[in-house]
Formats: sequence, structure tokens, C-alpha cells
Amino acid sequence: MDIVVANTGTDNVGVFLLYDNGYFASQMTYPTGHGSAPRMVVVGDFNNDNQLDIAVANFGTNSIGILLGNGDGNFSNQTAIDTTSSRPLCLALGDFNNDKQLDIAIANYGTNSIGVYLGLGNASFTALKTMSTGFDSLSYAVAVGDFNNDNKLDIAFANFGMHNIGIFLGNGDGIFAMQTTYATGTNSHPYFIAIADLNNDGQLDIAVVNSGTDNLAILLGYGNGSFALPVVYSTGPNSNPVFIAIADFDNDHKLDIVVANNGTNSVGVFFGNVDGTFEHQIICSTGPQSSPRSIGVADFNNDNKLDIAIADKQNNHVMIFNGFSNVTFASQITYSSGTDYYPVGILLYPTGDDSHSYSIAVGDFNNDSRLDIAVTNSGTNNIGVLLGYSNGTFTSSMTYSTGIDSNPVAIALGDFNNDNQLDIAVANHGTENVAILIGYGNGSFSSPVTCSTGIDSGPKAIAIGDFNNDGRLDIVVANTGWNNVGVFLGYGNGTFEDQITYSTRSDFSPRAVAVGDFNNDDRLDIAVANYYSDNLCVFLGYGNGAMADEKIVSTGAFSYPLALAVADLNNDGNLDIAVINALAEEEHVLILVGNGNGNFLSYGKYKTGVKSDPLSIVIGYFNNDSCLDIAVANRGADNLGIFFGYGDATFWSQTIYAAGDGSGPISIAVGDFNSDNRTDIAVANQKASTVGVFLAFINTSFEYNTACSTGSAAHPEAIAVSDLTNDGEIDVVVGNHGTHSIDVLFRYENGSFSTKTVYSEDLTFYPACIVLSDFNNDSHLDIAIANSVGDDIYLLFGEENETFVNYTTYSTGMGSNPQSITIGDFNNDYRPDIVVANSGTGSVGVLLSGDSVDFESVRAFSTRSGSKPHGLAVGDFNNDGRLDITVANNGDANIGFFFGVGDGNFSNQSTVSLDEGIYPQEVDVGDFNNDNQLDVVVTTNMLPAPIIVLLGNGNGSFQIKMTSGAPRADVVRVGDFNSDGRLDIIVNNLYNKAVSVLLGDGNGSFGNILIYPNSDNSDTHGLAVGDFNNDGWLDFSVAYSDAHSIAVCFGYGDGSFSNQRTYLTDIDSNPFALAVADFNDDGQLDIVVANKKTSNVGIFLGYGNGSFSNSTTYPTGIKSDPWSLAIGDFNKDGRLDIVIANYGSGTVGILLGHINGTFFNQITYVTGDNSIPYGVAVGDFNSDI
Repeated sequence: MDIVVANTGTDNVGVFLLYDNGYFASQMTYPTGHGSAPRMVVVGDFNNDNQLDIAVANFGTNSIGILLGNGDGNFSNQTAIDTTSSRPLCLALGDFNNDKQLDIAIANYGTNSIGVYLGLGNASFTALKTMSTGFDSLSYAVAVGDFNNDNKLDIAFANFGMHNIGIFLGNGDGIFAMQTTYATGTNSHPYFIAIADLNNDGQLDIAVVNSGTDNLAILLGYGNGSFALPVVYSTGPNSNPVFIAIADFDNDHKLDIVVANNGTNSVGVFFGNVDGTFEHQIICSTGPQSSPRSIGVADFNNDNKLDIAIADKQNNHVMIFNGFSNVTFASQITYSSGTDYYPVGILLYPTGDDSHSYSIAVGDFNNDSRLDIAVTNSGTNNIGVLLGYSNGTFTSSMTYSTGIDSNPVAIALGDFNNDNQLDIAVANHGTENVAILIGYGNGSFSSPVTCSTGIDSGPKAIAIGDFNNDGRLDIVVANTGWNNVGVFLGYGNGTFEDQITYSTRSDFSPRAVAVGDFNNDDRLDIAVANYYSDNLCVFLGYGNGAMADEKIVSTGAFSYPLALAVADLNNDGNLDIAVINALAEEEHVLILVGNGNGNFLSYGKYKTGVKSDPLSIVIGYFNNDSCLDIAVANRGADNLGIFFGYGDATFWSQTIYAAGDGSGPISIAVGDFNSDNRTDIAVANQKASTVGVFLAFINTSFEYNTACSTGSAAHPEAIAVSDLTNDGEIDVVVGNHGTHSIDVLFRYENGSFSTKTVYSEDLTFYPACIVLSDFNNDSHLDIAIANSVGDDIYLLFGEENETFVNYTTYSTGMGSNPQSITIGDFNNDYRPDIVVANSGTGSVGVLLSGDSVDFESVRAFSTRSGSKPHGLAVGDFNNDGRLDITVANNGDANIGFFFGVGDGNFSNQSTVSLDEGIYPQEVDVGDFNNDNQLDVVVTTNMLPAPIIVLLGNGNGSFQIKMTSGAPRADVVRVGDFNSDGRLDIIVNNLYNKAVSVLLGDGNGSFGNILIYPNSDNSDTHGLAVGDFNNDGWLDFSVAYSDAHSIAVCFGYGDGSFSNQRTYLTDIDSNPFALAVADFNDDGQLDIVVANKKTSNVGIFLGYGNGSFSNSTTYPTGIKSDPWSLAIGDFNKDGRLDIVIANYGSGTVGILLGHINGTFFNQITYVTGDNSIPYGVAVGDFNSDI
């Protein structure tokens, strides 16, 4: 398979001919005309000579170009076919008139139409026929198939401007029926389309990428020319998908889809299921600033695995991703289609801004039999630890300080306290000491304990060994400032004797150190690379911790030896040394072969490249041939060099693996990171402040670590890992500061990942830390997030099928700035609790887990646009044993009723209209005419403001009865205040700052009106009724919003009430709603108040004599504006809970009752964007008790 590409910028078509080895010849170009701006190419045999020809859409010159093929890879000059002013964007081929000649269909962007050229079989075509796709449709793409099984080709096209897919059904004679359209979603901007049978039902389906909404849409065909509604799959935030191709990449006989994500510099692969559904996207990075625009699929290297070719508009490349058996794709091979070439680097593991990673080491820090990485960050004075997952991927870096201005430059690993756990030793160049961090065996480490190397010693390198044969590890350092090596003999408990030093002679400047038995006496020796003296010093050990005087081994004049590694390179049983000689322009690796008595012979030099600046060297088996190889970190060339060994201390020339532009690899370590029994490489990249991992393939090449993109603007900050789907694979949860979102990377058995955004929020959502646990005891892991800017903890509850639902929030307090969270059982109830570190307030907070409470996603029942629903209440208004809902529709001047069907669903709204100009505010229910049927009382707050009662007939219908002369009212509550067996009502008079009691006549009307003015001259808002002093008569409490207090008036049983007693709710609290209940199970009524301005709920515990405790408050979230309250036991633990309508945040909050009238922090449930919840009521709507 060869490749043809439309080069828009250079006005030509490029052809890459494929060689037998899977590589391509240089591009041959064919001009398409000045200003032609070719946009798409298709191939077919237009003149029936059995040779493939090319058709190209020339957007700039309004033409179709035909280039006839000679069969030898060459093509004739273009013949142009005028398309008038159509601006052709896309082409598709088919036989539309059943004459066995190829025809061309064109998507005409400029004329909002689809055009058809009927072929004559000789490379010429009939005049253009066009079919309108609608004003401003801006047709971008076209595809061909038989959608209604009549053996006549039809046309499908993507209307970018109208956000839909259009279908023209063909008559078989080149004529087509009128357009049928299928919406792809608001602002979806469909960009490209492809056709295939995706669900194996024998009918053609449509796949389309929507660039505006960043998704892939699947429309399954019914076989009659019609299609199901689209099912969408995210391609990632800001991905801007622009091209799609369909093929079976994993050879499972199910079609898969590959998408070009122009916005996130990647291609995404969606693996298909047999039913036409698809797995989440697996992302393959195409490199920074790459701009993938078009895709071709074929087996380019004859390995029976499909490969992907990508046209990269930005960098003028064609990229090839070769498919592997595990259905991931190798790093791209790039072929320039212009003069500029930008090599693409690997995606790495950040070690922190300005960290300047310096030295790297590998070991198993958490005893999971998987290799981990430790790196010194000289710029940020710390050590970074990355724990491995055995598939070649790692956690984000955990850091451990090495001290202010410590400048750690070298690292070594060993068990210094004999507890069978790996510890870390670091050479701190800045503070002139060695720091020891004791490992706990779980991937964490102690604070450092330091051993001085001496003032101005400038330690530069470190190594480990047992120099006195006492079974305890010792440390050796190269002290550049003092021109010596220092030996610290270990006590076996993590502490060390003072340093013993051995001179390397004046001005030698020792830069590197290694240990081994160079004279075969079973005693460890030391080798040191001396930068300025062009030699090595070898100190032969006596086995008691002391060393003989140095032996000098020359590395060559002006060689500047900088690093060394030790191994038996020629299999003679004697240790040899490989040395990096860093002289500029002459950089090379020198091989020194040992003779077994401590002497060495120069045995060859191997160049690393001019200005390569090699700084680190390691020895290992990289190609599994039983011969040791050498790997070098070339900081100047931003690459790794590998010298493959022959087993006799000679080596191939260097093989180079790019580490990424600007990476600056400075240190190198090796290990098997993905458990495939091959040696992989980790590098510390000083300039990029990253750690890079290269995984080895069996063919002695290395792949770039696959990128799981979080989006170009995501700025991932927090990360956690666990098996979220119980499939035995470790998944990754990422918190993104830039996109204010949570992504989950679900891992598959083949080691690849799919990315799914499970939560996104507004600009106040900054995930700083993530922990995972099963917080609601449903056997699914949940996600807890510290939101540093929003001052709260978020919980996302896990469910089946990789989904997370019902996010809830718990405030940590204004200005708390929570930065870190972890979990533990702090009250021994076998439930995971959360502890949070609040950076802003300098505190630690604990959130205790309560009994599980869970609600499904909100169900919405329309009251009609503009109805402005305010108050609501529940009751059985039609006597069918099911709860119904009544709502005051302030904007429509009516009362709405939703009749329950018993499963949580309700009928469409039925309304009872009020008189013109009467705008209902609040409702409550009761039997006001003593007929044993529920009635509804309605308040209004605009003149003439009557009190309205809807007298229920018991079948869901009502009669209206009005009481005139009442003051304008807001909240209404019901009770028998004069002990006459008839229901009365109490209302707050918002405008005359009073409370009114209206005594019921027992027939639905109200007589005597008693008014109780507010002595604080404050607006009145919330109302609640109860017997607060246990005298058998009803009392009431009212919220005074301006006075930031609540008042209690005690009833005398005759409809009159005492003077008020007030309780402060808090400064500037603006209390807005009240409810009463016994929250602490002492038999006395308590009061809960919603404080709108301070966004919290206050609890006043009643003493039973009409007095109350001071308020205890519970936050409801920043700017939540709690507006309404209700009471119920939502988790069936026998304790009352509180539900809050949070007007400002668009949520419903639940405070679960704990003990003694205390509550757990709020759990929230979203009611929808711009929902502005105003009222709340509770009941069993689905009969599940």
C-alpha cells in the first residue's frame, strides 16, 4: 500500500511509494495549480485501464483534479474539472447510475450542496449535478453506501453549519430523493463521516466526528434508509476531531474506529463491540503542535496488523503508527512532506517545575515486586519517588525534602538498617552531606538524617557497598571540593561512622564513583573518575573498611572522564570499566578491560556524537543476547545512546533513541518495568524536569511511553490509582486544574488506557488531592477530591460500567484551601473516614462517614418555561394511595399538580388557574373544610393578595375559595392555633414586617386575622410551627432576615400569642427558612434555620421550656444560598436528617443526623444548570419503603 496526500500549503499532491520493509520512498509531488489548496484525495480507476488514478478536491480553485496513473507509481499531470464557485471539500466514489463506471460525489462548502459527476469510463465526466443541502449547511464531508438495501447507492453527508447528517437516497440513475436529516447535537459541527456495518446486522451504519462538541457519534441504520438517534462517545475536551476511519485493528472481527483529534495532537482508537457500541477512546499522541488532519489505514509493513497513516498539517509530515499485537501503536515514524522537520518527543512523568532532575535509581520501594523509580531534584531540593504498576507506567511523583539549598545530585539505594526494606542515600552538593531516608516498605520514606562530608567538600557522586565485610552496607562519596573520596561505615541501624577520606590528589576533581572487586580478592574496591586529571583512581580494599593508596589508570589526554560503570564486558571473570570521556567535540565511551589484579588496559573508544554532552552511563542486557550492552544519557543531544555488545568488550556503533526536544537527559537507570523480562530504561531529564521511561521491545528497539492525554489545557495536578472496575487492572484517576475536571484512565488487559471525564465543574473546582475508597459500602470504589479553591471535599460515587454519579460536597470552611486528604477509620465503626489538611486555615479536618444515603440522578418534570415555580408541597390529592406534588407557579398565575404513579414518576402537570393578577408564592396542605379530603392553601405577595384555598374533591380536582382582606404573604404554615378542631394558617407578611394568624371557619374560609408585628422591624421569611414549651398549645418561630435572628412566640391556645423571644443566628447570616423537629431524641422540639448570606444551616436545640441553645452551624457550600428546608430520615438509621434547597449552587444538600443533635457535613446532589432550587419537600414517591 502506498500513500497519497493532499498538500494544501504547497498546492500539490504527494505520493509515497512503499518499500518491502515497511518504509516509504521520498515524496513525489504533482502540482494541482497555484492557489488550488487541495483538501482531499480519493483513488479509483477512472479510465478502466486497471491502474489506480487520483481525484483531488481543489478548494482554492473550485475544481476537481484528475491525475491518471501509469501503473509504475507515476501519474500524469492534473486535468481539472470546474466546479464553479462550490469550494469542494470532500470527495467520495461510487457508481450512482449503475453503468459500471466510477462517479464522483462532492461536498460543496461554498454552495451548500452535494454535487455528482457521472463518469464516462474514459476519465471524463458529465456536467455537475447539484442537490441543495440547505442554507448555511456548509457541507464538509460526504460518504457513499446503500442505506435502504435497494442495490442503488445513496449519499450521506455532514452539514457542519446545520449540525446534522443529511441523506440522499439514490434512484439508481444518478438522480436522488430529497434530503432527510438527522441532528448531531447543538453546536456539534459534524466534520467528517464514514460508513460501515458496525453492529453486524447486515445494515450500513454511520459514524461521524463532531468537532464542536468533541465526540464521535454513531447512527445505526435500520436498512430502510432511516437511522437511529446518535449515540456519542467523547474524544476528550478540546479534542476538535476532524477525521475518521473504520477498520478492524485488533483482528477480533469487530470494526473499530480511529479519529484524528486535531485539538489535542492525538489519534484516538475506539475498539468496537459486536452490538455497535464502542469502548472508551485509547489515545496515541502525535506529538506537540502536530495538528493531525487526515487518516489512512493499511498494513504497511506486511505483519498482518493494520497500521495508521496520519497527515500532519502543522509540521508537514506524514506519520506512520505501526500496529502491534496488543493493539497499541508504536511511536510514529515521520516522513517530511516539506522542508521543516520537528521530531516528536515522548510523554514523560513531571518531577515539578524547575526541579532539574539530576540523578536516578531504580528499586522496589513498596514490596509489590514491581520496580519503582527515585530521582534527585536539584532545583527543588527534594527526592521524587514514582511507584511502578508493572506495565511500564508509574504514579505521579511523591517528593521528600532533602533540606533547604541541599542541591541533591546523586542517589543510591540499599537496606541500611537491615529491615529488608529499601532505603535511599543522597549526596547533597549544596549542604555538603549525605542524607539517609529510611524506607517503610510501602513506598514512603522517613525524613532525612544527614552525615557531613565536610565544609566545601561538594559531594558529587555516591555508591554503596560493604567495605569492611560486617554484613552492613557502607557508603562512598566522591567529594569534588576536597579532591577525595569519603567512606561512611554503616552500623546496620541506618546510622554511620564519621567519614574516612582517601585523597585522589590535588585538583583531580573526582566526579563519579563505582565499586567492585577489581583484584578478585573478595573485597570491595573503589573506582573514581577524576575530571581534570584525565584518569581514574582505583582504591583496592583491605576488607576492613580501609583502602590501599590509589592506582592511577589513564583515560587519555584531555579526556575529562565524567561517569563510569562496572561489569565483566568480555566474560573473562574480571571486572571491566566503561568510562564517559566528556571532552567537547570528542565525546566517547572508553572501555578499560581489567586483568583481575586491579590493573586495566584501554580497549576501545565509541563516539557518542559531537556536542552530545554524555553525563551518565549504565550497563545491562538490552537485546537479550547474553552480551552486555552500554547505555548513555546524552544531555546535549537530547537522546539516549545504546552500544550493543558482542560479548568480547567490543560494541556496535551507537544506536540513538530520542528523549525529546529540550529534555536534557542527565542520569540513567535500568530495570524491567513492565514484567516482560526485558531491560527497560529510565532517565532523569534535567532541562525538562521530567522522568522518562523507555520500554524495550524484543527487536532491541524501544517504544516511547504511550501518552494518555488529559487535554492540552488540562494541567493535571492530582492523581490516584486503584482497580475501579474490579477487572484486575489498575486504573488511574487524574485531577485537572486547567479544565477543572476529573478524568479516569481505565486500563485494559493489553496495558492500554481509555480516558473518560467523569466530572467537570466551574472555575472554582481545583482538584489538589485524590483518594479512593468505598465510602457508601456498595462494593464500588468512590473518589474523594480536595477542592483547594472551592474550600470543600467532593465525593463521586462509583457504579457499574465505568461511571460515577451523584457528586456530593462537604465544606471544609471558608478560606481553608484543602491541599491533601487521606482516609482511615477514626471512630472504629469500620467505615472509611476522611482527614484533610487545610492549608489556608492551618488546620486538619476529619469527616466521619455516616450511614449510606444515595439518590439517583434528578428527574425533571416541566412546569412550563417561564412558570417560575416557587413553593411546593406533597400529599395524596386523588386518594390513590400515591403521593402527589403541588407547586405554586408564580409566573403563570396557577397551581400545578403532578400526580404520582408510584414508581417515582409523575403525570404531566395539571393546573388550576387563579384570577388574573394573582401570583402564587407558597403552598401548604391540610383539610380546611373537614371533609376528609386534602386541600391546598395558597399565599400571594402582590395586591390584592387574597388567601386562596383549593378545596379538594378527592379525585385530583379542586374548587377555589378566597379570603379577601389578608395582608400580602410569603410563607404559609398550617395548625390549629385556637384549639377548635379547625385548621388555621399562619403567614409571614414580607412587606409590613409582621406575622399574621388567620383562624379557620371550618369551611375553607378564614375569619379573624391576628397580626403580630416584628419589633426588630426586619423582613420576615421562614416560618415553622410546633409546641416548643410543652404546654399543649402550638407556638411558632419566624426568621428575621435583616435582624439576623429567629423569634419564638408562644401560643395561648386561643389563637393569640405571646411577645417574641429572639435568638441570634450569626452576624450577616440573613436567615431565610425554618423547620422544626427533635434532632437529639430528647423529646423536645429543636429548630433548624437556613442562613442564606453565610451559606450554612444553624441548629437550635430546644430545652422543652421555650428556650434554646446557641446555634451550631453546618456549611452548605460557598454561595450556596440555602433557601428552603425539609426533614426526614433518609438513611433509615432512626435519626432525623435535613434536606436543603441551595438556591445559589443549584443543588440539594443533605445533612445526615449523627448523635446528640449533631450532623455530618453536607452531601449534595445537583439539580441542574441554572435550576435555582426554591422549595423542597419530602415523601415516598416510588413506594419503595
